[in-house]
Amino acid sequence: MIFNKTYLNKMKKHILILLVFVSFLSCTENSDRTLSISGNILYDGEQPGTVIIRLYKLHEFSSGNVNRLSKRDIYGAVAPFRILTLDKPARYAFDDLPVGHYSIISFIDVNGDGELSFYPSEPLGWYSSHLGGDCDPIAITKTDMNNADCKLRCPTPFPNEDKHTEHGALRWIKGLPVLQLWGTAAERGFAHGHLVGKQIIDFFEFYILEDSWQSPKRYQEIFVPFLETHLNCPPEFLQECDAVIRGMIVSGINMRIESLGRDFNRTDLLAINAYIERRAAFPVPEASSCTQFAFWGAQTEGSYWQEHCAQHAVGYLLWVCGARGRDGQEDAGRDPLRS
Repeated sequence: MIFNKTYLNKMKKHILILLVFVSFLSCTENSDRTLSISGNILYDGEQPGTVIIRLYKLHEFSSGNVNRLSKRDIYGAVAPFRILTLDKPARYAFDDLPVGHYSIISFIDVNGDGELSFYPSEPLGWYSSHLGGDCDPIAITKTDMNNADCKLRCPTPFPNEDKHTEHGALRWIKGLPVLQLWGTAAERGFAHGHLVGKQIIDFFEFYILEDSWQSPKRYQEIFVPFLETHLNCPPEFLQECDAVIRGMIVSGINMRIESLGRDFNRTDLLAINAYIERRAAFPVPEASSCTQFAFWGAQTEGSYWQEHCAQHAVGYLLWVCGARGRDGQEDAGRDPLRS
């Protein structure tokens, strides 16, 4: 069969119009469809308060990529798409949602101000596709999402009362928690782990796994082997690390890291000390950095700090006061060990 050129051009035009019309119907159908996101708010702590659940609609680029929720967004840089409140942790549902991508965070409003607060820390969590992971996008295009659970967690605050052990003390001085250590490397390490073991684990879970690596699986498969084969530490430093672990165990805290399926160990402690070396083990968009300070010698001799340290460390002659700035290396929950 032979068709002339004019007929073929008309057929192409009709086919093009038909395709545009079908595409329009498809887009209209998607824009009119509404779906729902639901799940459970999980919390095994004791802090009371209204549960606030915030739903964020994520920006979708023409490439199909989605702009993930950031810490700045969680802190209030963008307004939630919708908000729900519950009297206590229970099941929730956002209904009649346009198709698209969303993220969910939830927290317990302990102080009743309607906002996420950190002093004191409020239990916080979000939907993640795996335990201990980053805040993941939820795509609803054809079906509802009915298992968007949020597990709320909260860093362990420092105790209100001073704590003491043979070679260390955790004390409040001028309104600040101060960890004082003295003795040999092993003695200092044991006291360190015994006094703030729970806070060490909190820092590891909230910052190293959740914020820095954003995936316990990725941390275990990439960073752990890297540290065990590439990190060269002085023997005395490793003795102190091993003593920290012993002090943590003796203190009676739970050493289990559920997202890893094992107990916290020396390699995890090394990861805390060498977290910035992630850039050597895994491609990162930009180099990390932080600010730390140390004062000794003439800066501490005869000072308020030396006087208070001397009450607990008789005979220890070198007084070093250390601190660090909060300049970017902090998790979304603002773990108090980093204050």
